[in-house]
Amino acid sequence: MPYPPANLSIQGRPLSRRRFIQGAGGLLTPVIASLILPASAGLILPRKSLAWPFPGPGRAPYFILDSFTDSDGTTLEAHKANWVKMNSDPSAEIHGNRGRVADIDQEPRYAWNQSLGPDCEVFARFPVSGSSTGFLNRSLLLRYTTTVQATADGYMFKTFSGADMRIRRADNGTETTLDSDTIAVSNGDKLTLRAVGSTITGLQNGVEVLSATDATYGDGGFPGLAIGGDTDTVTMTEVDNFGARTL
Repeated sequence: MPYPPANLSIQGRPLSRRRFIQGAGGLLTPVIASLILPASAGLILPRKSLAWPFPGPGRAPYFILDSFTDSDGTTLEAHKANWVKMNSDPSAEIHGNRGRVADIDQEPRYAWNQSLGPDCEVFARFPVSGSSTGFLNRSLLLRYTTTVQATADGYMFKTFSGADMRIRRADNGTETTLDSDTIAVSNGDKLTLRAVGSTITGLQNGVEVLSATDATYGDGGFPGLAIGGDTDTVTMTEVDNFGARTL
């Protein structure tokens, strides 16, 4: 029996056996797929089915995912044991199936305690962002060597209030800016931090906006995130649809 069926396609594009296996993230073996997909089948996968959490044909799956679905008031660390708070700031909580920091001077930083390979990426959406007279922080972390902020090494994609984006390197907890630009983040934007070899890039809604070359930390490490601000005028900052993978 042919596998995959000759007319299997995504958005009208033929799907080869190799791309089918990769796009399925290894979830369908050739034997199982042959049983459930006869040669006469005409399977069309719509665009939305691949948008999240599936990265698309020929790409590695996101094996770390969190949509923050839980009861209101649940802290991130109680929601999933994988979330490890890296500092002593009050915890982020879940509200409306989103992670939230609201109405308090805090900047909790979290590591996900599963290590990625050297080439990797992390992303999240930031559906609601509050206002602040100081800075409003939305950060993604990669290649972090420890889950303790004060002693951690690694890279981050950090955005502040107004139009301010930065790629930064943490050295034993001390942060150094590697690249920056005056680009604003809008509510609902998807931010991605990617590390491939010595190239560290930040993307906004799939478009590269920052890039730096730095070989200080080339091994794999923990992904993570931070949300918050530095004054009590922060009204709300939320995060949703967190994902990370080894490339």
